[in-house]
Amino acid sequence: MSSVAIMANAHKRMLRAGAMALLASALAMPGAALAQNAASNAAPSIDLDAQATAAPADNGVRSANAKVNGEIITGTDIDQRVAWVEATSQRKLTPAERQQVVQQLVDEMIQMQAARDLEITIPSEQIEQTYERYAQQELGMGKDELDKLTRQIGSSPAAIKNMLKAQIAWQQLLRQNVAPMVNVSAREVNEQIDRMKADKGTNEYRLGEIYVAAPAGQDEQTGQKLEEIMKYLQETQDFSATAAKYSQASTAARGGDLGFVRLDRLPPELAQVVPTMEVGQLQGPIPCCGGYSVLYLRDKRQVMVADPRDGIVSLAQISIDMPAGLTMPQMNQFAAKFGTDTQAFTGGCATVEADAKAIGAEAVLAPSVSIRQLPQQLQEMVLQTPDGGVTRPYGVAASDASQPLRAMMVCSREDPPMLNGPTFDQVMNQIENERIERRAQNYLRDLRRDAIVEYN
Repeated sequence: MSSVAIMANAHKRMLRAGAMALLASALAMPGAALAQNAASNAAPSIDLDAQATAAPADNGVRSANAKVNGEIITGTDIDQRVAWVEATSQRKLTPAERQQVVQQLVDEMIQMQAARDLEITIPSEQIEQTYERYAQQELGMGKDELDKLTRQIGSSPAAIKNMLKAQIAWQQLLRQNVAPMVNVSAREVNEQIDRMKADKGTNEYRLGEIYVAAPAGQDEQTGQKLEEIMKYLQETQDFSATAAKYSQASTAARGGDLGFVRLDRLPPELAQVVPTMEVGQLQGPIPCCGGYSVLYLRDKRQVMVADPRDGIVSLAQISIDMPAGLTMPQMNQFAAKFGTDTQAFTGGCATVEADAKAIGAEAVLAPSVSIRQLPQQLQEMVLQTPDGGVTRPYGVAASDASQPLRAMMVCSREDPPMLNGPTFDQVMNQIENERIERRAQNYLRDLRRDAIVEYN
């Protein structure tokens, strides 16, 4: 099977499994806006053909490029991680970005060493199970397919397993060495619930954060790192990938996502900024907490008030490839015809696959999707579309390559339930997680400070 076919099949499986990677692709209005290449806003995917020579395969040569407390990070380790990052981001890394990959490997080794010092061991069976789940849940493919994929792009299964092993070890270390130090009393939880009831109807914010520590005497290095981060954000338009790559907070593993928080749960420096932000806006770097934070407002809602975006919908994504080489008028004409054709689908999701096939398109069902999981523009389109209706076309268009054009049929929806507020246990878990996160940041900072790191 070809590289393109592997990823095409993987994408189909992701959507059929309810993954919303395809739904998160760039949105564009038919017409003049369609001509803009918004590919940088699309959900990350792996283009094997473009990256097949991104990094050399492991040839057995093991040269040391860095040492962490005497343990070696080889050039092969770095090349294989770089190959994976380039494949998933669909872009060639700059030398400065490659150095960030090296820093990530250094941090992972520091975390692994700290776990080992506490006699934390990760059984090989657990690593294999995590690797298989990663393949299925994150990439929508089987373990064997991921094995093949990593080798084709110049990485290796071992490189991905080492990355996952470091994440498992760090989380276990936090549970063993940090979480027990966090205590939340029933009184604190009840006071928090009382405040939430008093704040009913006020805003809470779903934030993404990229945190960079600013050690004393390293102002120049910190400034350079922040410049790299802002440049990477500008180039990729992908906050989650940037957070995973650069953030020094433990939330980096989930793309910097802080979840929904109220202002009184944020440090004062951040709480002053967030209310001025609009959904989709970036703000920072903001001096805070011994370093700097870059914030991204993913969403906002009102405390204990039902929001239509908390509803569940079943969708059918209808997609068609736009031919390469079209002029602007031809692209507009193609998009307009696709919109007219899909608006004529009157049989609902029971016949959408056959209807799509009749116009040369493809329909893939995505049952039980939270509206809030969709990209912001697509949320608004789905909310405005009645059951059985089809949204206007959206997608990516370029004159030099075939690109997908899409529309979404709303099969059915479930309105959000009435809100009674979070339970006692939910509030306790939230407070505990926030405190563990703060302690984890400080713990990793101390480990970095004490580590002896040598670069080749």
